[in-house]
Amino acid sequence: MDPRKYFDMLIDWKKLPAYRLETRIDSILGYYLKDILQDKLNKVVSLVIPEFPLRKGTLNPRNKLDPNRSEKADFYVRCQDGVNLLIEVKSASASRRVRQDEYLRLAQEIGMAALIEGLRQISTASRARHKYAHLRSKLLAGGLIDEDYTYTGISSAIQVIYIQPKTLGDKADITVIDFRTISEHLTARYP
Repeated sequence: MDPRKYFDMLIDWKKLPAYRLETRIDSILGYYLKDILQDKLNKVVSLVIPEFPLRKGTLNPRNKLDPNRSEKADFYVRCQDGVNLLIEVKSASASRRVRQDEYLRLAQEIGMAALIEGLRQISTASRARHKYAHLRSKLLAGGLIDEDYTYTGISSAIQVIYIQPKTLGDKADITVIDFRTISEHLTARYP
């Protein structure tokens, strides 16, 4: 597989009506995410969790209507140096939503310990307890929580990263990894 041709194909197909790129690319990105982050950010990744739940009542304590529902970050990544990453994949560089940027900013402000407590609360309220039990087992195995569902990480700080087709004059404090960077990474690593 030629990664450049693959990503060029995805960019072309994204221009078609109703083509949903994010649902097709997330497993490929997830598979290579450790390598990409090591090359791009010089980070060694120890845990990757897709569709990481961010409890609405934790992000906004005034939310009384649906506090145990969640927003999702496309990926949560824990690095061996203790850095926590929330990664959002965008299929169009201009499709970033203010609401989404806002809940990711709120997640950064409250930190990982509060997000983990929110997960504990969702898991007790959810009908999908088996899925949250599996998430808990991954968090335990990754050393992110202890048996009491308490955050055990080195740092509660969170960095948000966007993966999107192109960098479009993003602010200096926003980290963006564009498709060209991923394509070049895959081409170099897997010629």
